[in-house]
Parts: sequence; C-alpha cells; structure tokens
Amino acid sequence: MNKYIIPIIAGGLIISATSCKKFLDLKPLDSYTENTFYVDEKGLQGGLVSCYDALQTDSLYGNNLLTLGEIRGDNVTDNDPGSGAGVRNSIEVFSETSANNILAASWQGHYKAIYRSNIVLDRAPGISMADATKNQIIGQAKFYTCFKLL
Repeated sequence: MNKYIIPIIAGGLIISATSCKKFLDLKPLDSYTENTFYVDEKGLQGGLVSCYDALQTDSLYGNNLLTLGEIRGDNVTDNDPGSGAGVRNSIEVFSETSANNILAASWQGHYKAIYRSNIVLDRAPGISMADATKNQIIGQAKFYTCFKLL
C-alpha cells in the first residue's frame, strides 16, 4: 500500500503544478454586453432602436401611461375599486403613494429609456462612421432623452 501513496501524491503535485494559471474567463459567448455591443455603426443603430423599444413596454405606452393619463379624467372609470388592492382606484381619486406599482413601474420605465439614450450619447463620439449618420443618431437620442424628461 505504501508503494502506491508516494506516486499518487507525486502525480497530484505534478497535475496541480501544471494546471491553469488563472481562473476561467466566463464572458458570455451568446449575448452582447455594453462593451461589445456599441463598437460600430450597427451597434449604435441597435442602441437607438432599444431607446424606442422602451416606449412600447407595459410600464410606458403599452399600458401604464394610458392608465395614469386617462383614469384621472372622465374618459375611464375604475369599475372595481377593490381589485388589485385598489391600485387603479387610488390613482383615480388622486391618493396614490410610492407603493403604487403602476406609478413605480412608469417611473422605472422612463429611467430605463433615458439610460439607454445616455449610453448611445456616451458611445457615439468614439465610433468611426459617416458624420451625417452619427449626427442623426445623436440628435434622435438627445431628442428622446429630452422628450422623456417632459
């Protein structure tokens, strides 16, 4: 039994001494990151599309902004004030708090859209492309950011 222990320990030491010098670099291979997406004109155009894509989510024009804008007027009435713990009813009677998930989602949706625009504005100057196209993308992102702040 003793004659097997020394070769096993020696083999283990040799394997561990010749193994990887650093940890594995686990970068996503199937998806983009901020550092790998905005490197060319195509990525910048895609970033601008993502700004406009933020408008159609449920937290903005897909649902919540319609609720916030219309339920307070005479156009829409909340027929079931007990449903959803009175979330829409609290908006209708102007008694919502920061715990209201419709209001919170709307704010989060706006800031997500502004964040996307700011990334485009931040990365655009470093990308080599036609000046006319670059200026158009920057102009749209600036307008979008100002529009969202209104």
